[in-house]
Amino acid sequence: MSGITESIFTNFQPFADRWLEMEVQHKQQAEDPHRARLLQLWAPELFDDVPPPEMPLVSAQWLWAALSNDPKTALAEMVAAKSESIHHRAAAALVLGRLEDAVGLYLTNELLAEALLLARLRLPSRHPLVLHIYRSWAQDFRRRGRQDQAALCFFATKEFGNALSNLEDWLAVPRAVLGPDPLRLSGAFAAAKAAAQLAGVKADGIQDGAGSQEDGSEDDCDATLAFDHRSWWGRPELRAAVQAWKRCMVEALYTGDSSSALKVARVGPLKRDLSHGERFLRGAFAGYASAMAWWMQLRKEGEWPKAECPLAAFVETGSSCLEDDDVDWDFEWRALTWLPAYSSSEEDCLLTAAVELGRSCASLASGGRNAEAPWTHLLKAINALVKGATSALQTLPANEIASPATAEGLLQVATPLERLVELLRSASDPSARDLCVAAVTDLVLKKLKVAAGRQDGERQVEESDIGQTIGCVLFGQKSHISELFRVARAYARLHADTSETESESLEELRELVPKLPLELVPDAWVVSEQLQQAVLGAATSCGLQGVANEVLNDYNEDSSPSAMISKCLGRLSAYHRSCGVPGLVPLAISGWCSQWLSSNQSAIKMQDLPEYDLDDEEQMEGPPAITSELLAKVAELLPSCWGDEVAVPAELLDLDAFEHLKWRSRLTLLAAQEPHADVVATWSAWIALENEDE
Repeated sequence: MSGITESIFTNFQPFADRWLEMEVQHKQQAEDPHRARLLQLWAPELFDDVPPPEMPLVSAQWLWAALSNDPKTALAEMVAAKSESIHHRAAAALVLGRLEDAVGLYLTNELLAEALLLARLRLPSRHPLVLHIYRSWAQDFRRRGRQDQAALCFFATKEFGNALSNLEDWLAVPRAVLGPDPLRLSGAFAAAKAAAQLAGVKADGIQDGAGSQEDGSEDDCDATLAFDHRSWWGRPELRAAVQAWKRCMVEALYTGDSSSALKVARVGPLKRDLSHGERFLRGAFAGYASAMAWWMQLRKEGEWPKAECPLAAFVETGSSCLEDDDVDWDFEWRALTWLPAYSSSEEDCLLTAAVELGRSCASLASGGRNAEAPWTHLLKAINALVKGATSALQTLPANEIASPATAEGLLQVATPLERLVELLRSASDPSARDLCVAAVTDLVLKKLKVAAGRQDGERQVEESDIGQTIGCVLFGQKSHISELFRVARAYARLHADTSETESESLEELRELVPKLPLELVPDAWVVSEQLQQAVLGAATSCGLQGVANEVLNDYNEDSSPSAMISKCLGRLSAYHRSCGVPGLVPLAISGWCSQWLSSNQSAIKMQDLPEYDLDDEEQMEGPPAITSELLAKVAELLPSCWGDEVAVPAELLDLDAFEHLKWRSRLTLLAAQEPHADVVATWSAWIALENEDE
């Protein structure tokens, strides 16, 4: 810390005196005795024993004032003369004993540092003029967006509430990277210091029976503060203090040193007695301390992944990380369930993961009624880390290797994510849900390592690997690529709780055609050709080879409608037989129908269509009837293109409750996955059509 900064922001008299002595010495060494003499006027008592320089040079104004018959009047005129140097005017005011005028001159000319140093050298730290200058400077810092510097001003005046408020505004900007941020860490630490001071002032009377401040016991705090917030939540200053302390804990968590975060949460151990405010924070943060302890345990190597139930083994071996040898699991559960100043939907991803891990362990150890609670909390922890990793990856420039700091942040979540998945899975018989989550996290981890430069993203992938990747991510089972559409159809039925086989978009278009005006009715011959093109395009995009590819336009509009429909159905059947992928033809046709409806949506909305379905007698002859018949015949063909029914475990639907593990998020992750992004994107797009109502 530089001398002037230390003097200004500590508001400590010896520091200010030392700065002035050093500055006078510097002026003398620079052979500028006149300026040195002017500075000595700021605190003359410091230089009583210093002999004045021989014949110091002075400016003309000072010389004439000294030779004047009325030196005081001459100096007063110098103070009022706007053409004179501001430092000369202030020095003249000091010679006349007009300290407030000298300080006011600096304030008027926005020389706040000079005003503050001069006032602090002459006045006590709590003098109203000193406080006024600090507050004025804090307002100036805020206008320039430097809330961190404004907070330093309020620290100097011991206005901890204002200091905390400014730091909170400054730290409210979202994190730029997942890794450590030294600037945010220092700001969060300063805010935590203010929080402890503020809590000490405002926490009186809320710890009944907690003992006096002087007994110094670290256990001297009210344990119920961890889950019963009624006694203090109504005090805004204490809420702000808890928020600030939590932020410091989170920033410590991002350093990668879990023990530091644990020390913040436990408010110690310290080499001194805890203050009253620190004891309050220690009691309120008991739940967070438990979460940080479990998080630190997760980052250690252990034998628990080899156990039949890794989570149970982790809880058994990791309970020693908690402070008490005889753990009160009921207290742990309550403290982790009702955390102060915690909102799971808005919290930092790393903190959320740590809290959910702690809740999972406490739920299992306490023997709660909900047997699924431990696993639900684990899924929430994984979901939080996947969210953080995905957000961080989206902010990276395309095709660029991350900087060392960014790479460190990306890898910050890798180890915890891997080990959370190990806790979730049973060693001998993992469920489809667990395999699905493991496949999702595996893709995320690969993307993190590639972005951090730890893994090469370019490699050849066999078709069977593509199918297994998609099958595991979407359905928790290793499927050949030819079986995926059929599995997706079963999942869609499970999700929609229906056994319908027809494509909704095809049925919608077929029912719409008779109602449309003639100019909007799609031509049957064009529809026939485009349906076939859609199937062939889907087969090509999915990397399928050997699909029958007869000429599409070997008939014309003069051929009979029945012949055209018969040829279209024959070719669609041939495509289905040759591609060997059940469901490809229905999904390709469903996709074409969806695209047609979407592209003509505006024109259709402008029509005054009948609300009821037309019966056979009301249907028009001509193009609408032909197109409608073609679509009806195609709809009759499609069920035979699906093959035998397959089963999908209902437990997969549990993942829909987690934003970054649900069906749509898994599809999005697959579509962006290198090195087979194009194939995966096409497959996942067609698969999505059967689940488009999610």
